[in-house]
Amino acid sequence: MSAQIKTSNVADLFVSPSLVTGLFTSTQVKGNGSGSTSSATSMGGVQVRVLLDGRPGFAYPDTSGDGVTFDQRIQTLTANLGFIFTQCIASGGIGCELTPEQITLVLDTTSAHTFNFILLNVGTGVHTVTVQARVNSDSTNVTNGGVAVSNAMFGLGSLTVDSVRLVNSFVF
Repeated sequence: MSAQIKTSNVADLFVSPSLVTGLFTSTQVKGNGSGSTSSATSMGGVQVRVLLDGRPGFAYPDTSGDGVTFDQRIQTLTANLGFIFTQCIASGGIGCELTPEQITLVLDTTSAHTFNFILLNVGTGVHTVTVQARVNSDSTNVTNGGVAVSNAMFGLGSLTVDSVRLVNSFVF
């Protein structure tokens, strides 16, 4: 998304992009006969940055130009299944020691579908404000038959750009 704005005086800009974002994460683990742990991790995310006249790194709080996180999820599923009975006595059978099964699911989610960026002292003239979004997804830490799938996406969005005058010598 992009918008042009004309400033007749030295001005500051408030830029507020909003996006529909979506994440898909799926993890699957399997039991086994050895009693070893199976795990899978999938992650997806959407980052957004604002460019002024084609250059990143001028918008607060994203002064590095790497973007801010609009949506992120990390999902980890770990299980120890299938090696339940240990030290069973076959004759007379008065007891078996049981190894408990264990399943652990961890979800780490961050969401902000709109964010306010501030561009300080943009100068006079016509300026182009551009919003860029990037997605990332990864499947890692897959062990002992685990499966992980992930995807991230963004869709419809809106962009508001306002020219404002902040207090002289405003700093973050």
